[in-house]
Amino acid sequence: MTVSGPLEARFGDIQVPAEVQRGEFTEIPVVDLANMASESLADRKQVAAEIYKVATTVGFFYIKNHGLPQELFDDAEDWSRRFFELPHEIKMKSFCGGRNNEFIGYLPQAEDLPVSAASHLHVAAASKVEAYALGYENDADERKKAGDPPPSDPFHLHGPNAWPSHEELPGFQEWQLYYYGELLKFSHRLTKLIALALNLDDSAFDHLFNSPGSICRLMHYLPRKVSAGEHASIKPHTDIDFFTILLQGKVPGLQVRNRKGDWIAAPLIPNALVVNIGDTLHYLTNGIFKSTPHRAINLTGEQRRSIPFFMNVDHTATIGPMPEFVTKQRPAIREPFVYGEWLRNLMAGSN
Repeated sequence: MTVSGPLEARFGDIQVPAEVQRGEFTEIPVVDLANMASESLADRKQVAAEIYKVATTVGFFYIKNHGLPQELFDDAEDWSRRFFELPHEIKMKSFCGGRNNEFIGYLPQAEDLPVSAASHLHVAAASKVEAYALGYENDADERKKAGDPPPSDPFHLHGPNAWPSHEELPGFQEWQLYYYGELLKFSHRLTKLIALALNLDDSAFDHLFNSPGSICRLMHYLPRKVSAGEHASIKPHTDIDFFTILLQGKVPGLQVRNRKGDWIAAPLIPNALVVNIGDTLHYLTNGIFKSTPHRAINLTGEQRRSIPFFMNVDHTATIGPMPEFVTKQRPAIREPFVYGEWLRNLMAGSN
């Protein structure tokens, strides 16, 4: 791992308008990843420089020319539709409540959530929004070999995925593991670009992702009537992960908050994905990369589907400001913590 020279000077004069540097952006920028896999380090660093600009100011950006086929995303949306069209009682067989990791499985809309469900699920559930999430399995990771041990799970967070039966939705499990694997593989490549953006060796973050706690979540926003003063289907929040890759679907709804408090819409851009920096990467960079509040709304009168992929680190990873980014002028913004312990505390409502 190497760092040479002040971070602000690593790519020379970074052309970022002053108002954007202050977090007063009015649109979400686009980063072209065409040279992401170039054999030329200079080409890859040029892409990394663009990521640095947007990650330090906006915290959100579109990626185009990412190399993932549109057919993959068309199929993903189709499988999402097929799952959410299942009868409620079939979907509830995969209910997330009571599992080791209650981020995994089916979470119904708030109106259908059992009264007996844990309190944090009542907090997580949203009106007219249902979700299905799957987590890491060795079978979805091309780096794993047959017979490799399952992930270390001292915080009881991995747990088995909750699948509908093959009779209820044939092919769903196989497809979801394939899609998860493709997004995981791409995410590993993106972490290398992010390392370059921070003037680190491109392998600087590899040790954090041996058996990552990454989550792929299918989201279904039902048409809803909005009460006076109510706006968000998913309330303003930041993501806790390293970064998120979002397939927006065919109906817009994402909004990002700038530092002035304005909500900036994220319009649909054909063949582009949305990436946002999560709290974990924000902490690792000691606040240099921004984890930006955002929300989802659906005021269109149509059903909206989206699929975020949350790139999480290993549950056993220790997270805290890296020494490269801590100075007298920029002291550490928090003490180191173990990611899985932090996640477990979040689930218990104690963080």
